Amino acid sequence: MRNGRGLAIRAAVLGSVVLVGILQGCGGAVTGNPRSDAGTVTGTGATPAGGSGSGGNDVSTGTSTGAGSSVGSSSGSSVSFGGTTPPSSSSASSIGPVVCPAPIFDAATLPLPPPPLCAPVVPTSTAISVLNAGSVIAFAPFGSSAPVAGGFYEFPSCTPVGPEPTDALALDSSNDEVRVSGIVTTFAGFGVYWSAPTPPDAGDDALAYSFAPLDVSSFAGIQFDIAGDAGPLGLVTFTSASTNQESPSESCGTCTGSEGTCNELSSAPVVGITSVSTTVQVLWSDLTTSGPAFDPARVGSLFWQFTWTVGQEPYSVDVAISNVQFIPQTGSGASTP
Repeated sequence: MRNGRGLAIRAAVLGSVVLVGILQGCGGAVTGNPRSDAGTVTGTGATPAGGSGSGGNDVSTGTSTGAGSSVGSSSGSSVSFGGTTPPSSSSASSIGPVVCPAPIFDAATLPLPPPPLCAPVVPTSTAISVLNAGSVIAFAPFGSSAPVAGGFYEFPSCTPVGPEPTDALALDSSNDEVRVSGIVTTFAGFGVYWSAPTPPDAGDDALAYSFAPLDVSSFAGIQFDIAGDAGPLGLVTFTSASTNQESPSESCGTCTGSEGTCNELSSAPVVGITSVSTTVQVLWSDLTTSGPAFDPARVGSLFWQFTWTVGQEPYSVDVAISNVQFIPQTGSGASTP
């Protein structure tokens, strides 16, 4: 089941949009939904050789690491693809399970979201994470004149429409960072959602938003600062999908191949996560997939997933990510807006 978590994640994103008072369908960054088999096996050289795991809720963490090459640099420790043994961390923690509040909406009475805008939207800045009114959002505030607006989400997540998961994570977007914590008991992680403004219906002055792919082909990849406890392996997997990798059942998906080739997302493992904040760069060329080639001109999702294999012991996580931005094609780092 490659995209079986889609509805729950879309509901989580909807809750984020409701917080800003704009009710919309939030395909956002979850077209090409986070999936449970992206895998994190790494190989030799600068590009990880791993691909998909065994499927279902089984996230393959891989058993083989190669020489790799450094992709992180800061005043802290470096982060690399392969070639190192991730620092271990205790699964015991004072972090407890998240208790979700009662749903506040009836899913059956919510209006249908507007259809997706499948024409790609070009971000006007390298910045993805932006501080707005004391909280970190993505790209720009809803209701602004920006071509794309969004935020960050966690999964599993408490939702305003239910049913509530028993293994939700918590997300705090204050203090110039996005902090995700909780107990990992299933496929779990965090990501970026976004929508683009659509023309209002005739006679309706409300500004509506709908999902649109991002055209980030003018950028070389993504950069972010990350620190904290990512579990026993000290690892997350950065994952993305372009709409050519997604089947037509997904928003704007155009893949018409077999089930074995469609819905195969692109990923790259980020290992060596510790309490020391580290700047990580992931180039689009670092992403690997067993499906169609990743197309940065039609990006439908950006997310990070924690490792999980069926039958393993639950473990706690407490990870902070900040300064998320695209890397320009020229130059060694991302610029500020």
